[in-house]
Amino acid sequence: MYLLYRDEEKCIKDIVDTISNRLFELDTKVKSDFIGTETRLKDLKTKLEIGSGGVHMVGIWGVGGNGKTTLASAAYIEMSHKFEAHCLLQNIRVESNKHGLEKLQEKFLSLVLKTNVLETEVLNLESYNGDPRLPDVVANMKKLRSITWGWYPTSSFPSNFKPTHLGYLELYRGQQKQLWEGCKRLPNLKILDISHSYYLTTTPDFEGLPCLERLYLSCHKLKGIEANLGLLKNLKDLNLDCCELLIQHSTSFIRNLELQSFSRKSSVSWKFPQFPCFIRKMSLSGCNLRDGDIPFEISELLNLEILDLSHNQFSRHPFANSMSQVPGFVGLQKPYRIAGSPLKNSYSQSN
Repeated sequence: MYLLYRDEEKCIKDIVDTISNRLFELDTKVKSDFIGTETRLKDLKTKLEIGSGGVHMVGIWGVGGNGKTTLASAAYIEMSHKFEAHCLLQNIRVESNKHGLEKLQEKFLSLVLKTNVLETEVLNLESYNGDPRLPDVVANMKKLRSITWGWYPTSSFPSNFKPTHLGYLELYRGQQKQLWEGCKRLPNLKILDISHSYYLTTTPDFEGLPCLERLYLSCHKLKGIEANLGLLKNLKDLNLDCCELLIQHSTSFIRNLELQSFSRKSSVSWKFPQFPCFIRKMSLSGCNLRDGDIPFEISELLNLEILDLSHNQFSRHPFANSMSQVPGFVGLQKPYRIAGSPLKNSYSQSN
């Protein structure tokens, strides 16, 4: 009957407020351990004018040991439940002298927002690039979350490089032939970008990267991909652009892969790979594909939406038969040429 003819949301709020107030009344009564505490507390509550709206500040001053902190704590215990956000900071002078006001501010925000303040530090080591000691220095930074390092030196990562908290690793235009030896355990790494590492011939061992979601290779001399790439159950984005020497590989065993790119500028004929069934976007630009190279099996990619076939050697519509069978197919990304005539639209609908 309590809900009858009443707004349900307001009714629930009233019930919660009533129960909360009754619970706090049982738990927040200040013990009268100190003479005069209840009288002084009543006077303080009157001055605060709780419920009158606006912001009110009351200062309590006096010689040390006369109960200022005790009175403030008692007031907080009795009244804090009436506020959505609240906190009690004690020993402000001592704490600020010891750790500084900034640290005290972080503690205040953490208590009010009921969350931890994440401390971050961006370390710029660009001026030390080329120093042979730098890899060892970085290897000892166990709490690293992100590394961006261009033109990494020829040596592989040190064996003691084990930043277990690392989530992002970018080593663009690196000079090394091998990223690291054996299995490197980086349990929280989600993004690995080693794009344009010109001398890299093989990928690292993927066994120790269970959380990897995005892998950007784009390495000109890359010849092979580790077979345990298939262990990456979370991998969704794979970029193999400019891998000119990579003739054949298969990613059909990567179950959750959604985005895949093989764009290249090579005259070397390339064998059409098998793709995972969940692929949504695929780029085969510049793969020297000719009429008939796209197999009928591509019609089994029921989630495929966008296919980039630009800069290939087609003389006729490349998906006239097989691509028309793909229910979710949107069309070609970027114009391409058929018999010397460029398509006018960026997307050509397959009908």
